[in-house]
Amino acid sequence: MRRLVIPGELVSKENKKMGTGVARKDGEIHSNQLGLLDEKENFVRVIPLSGGYNPKEIDFVIGVVSYVHNTFWKLDIASPYKSILPGGEFFRDLRGKERLRDILPIGSAVYVKIKEVTKSKGVFTTLKWRGATVLKGGFLIEISPSKVPRLIGKKDSMIDILRSESGCEILVGQNGVIWINGPVENMDLAIEAIRYIEANSHKRGLTDYVKNMLIEKRKNL
Repeated sequence: MRRLVIPGELVSKENKKMGTGVARKDGEIHSNQLGLLDEKENFVRVIPLSGGYNPKEIDFVIGVVSYVHNTFWKLDIASPYKSILPGGEFFRDLRGKERLRDILPIGSAVYVKIKEVTKSKGVFTTLKWRGATVLKGGFLIEISPSKVPRLIGKKDSMIDILRSESGCEILVGQNGVIWINGPVENMDLAIEAIRYIEANSHKRGLTDYVKNMLIEKRKNL
């Protein structure tokens, strides 16, 4: 699972190629924003958690725990608005902050349903819904929320191909945050395909192209 990093945090002492969200200081690479550390053998970046997603009731989103209170968790859902996951999602008898931290520490990722959006844009989420779950392992990546429908496809056609041909578990939040889990080489393949879809969502015949691309690339794994 990608870990949460804060501005100024040391993320690498190696001489790696840098992407967005990081800066080099005295030969070391530091994060310059709150986000998820994306580190590979020769590359490092930080994916920002804040974004432009406008929460809607009934949406499923992927959130990252950013704060633990006595009775609830705050989730970053790549939106300007605050999101709350009540502690009662797990148990009726709230026994204190430590227990909440033990269940979902800061940096934990969850796939949740938006239960309510208040008039002041307070967002309340729930795990008590079919399909909602705590995410274990894997990677998180982020795309524009506007590209989510193309990534899923008509009648789930594109996402079904991504899952079957990459050999990965994949969950897509309506907020543009995507969870991918599987062998490292398969996850890299899935991420490559998702980035291609994001950049070429306007093209015709994209579903067939992505399927053939994944089939060919898996031959070399």
